[in-house]
Amino acid sequence: LLIGMSGGALVWAFLIGVFNRPRPPAQLGIVVTEPSFPSGHAMQAVLCYGFLAYLLFPKMPSRFWKWLLVIATIFVIVYIDVSRLVLGGHFLTDILAGTGLGLAWAGLVYTLIERTFIEGKIKDVKKR
Repeated sequence: LLIGMSGGALVWAFLIGVFNRPRPPAQLGIVVTEPSFPSGHAMQAVLCYGFLAYLLFPKMPSRFWKWLLVIATIFVIVYIDVSRLVLGGHFLTDILAGTGLGLAWAGLVYTLIERTFIEGKIKDVKKR
């Protein structure tokens, strides 16, 4: 979780500096001076809640609980994304880019975790 979230924050910080897109003019009481593209909230929601779901999914006792976990995770991520739009803090493209970037970064981190820890355990078991 620490690697995924902090690495995602570094990627986000680099990209907002590259794009430097101003925020929407009609914000509801939000006073933020950082650029808006891509959305850091959307990206971090995908990374945080996606990773928690990734860790909990194998521990769920039945298909019902697995489906409930997936649906709840998607609901929370979409809720955070929509809240950024409703408050006027981001354009729709900011949210979509943040979510997409979060999914891409999460996929990379999850792949590295699987290859590093899971395949290592399988090789150790085969050696015995």
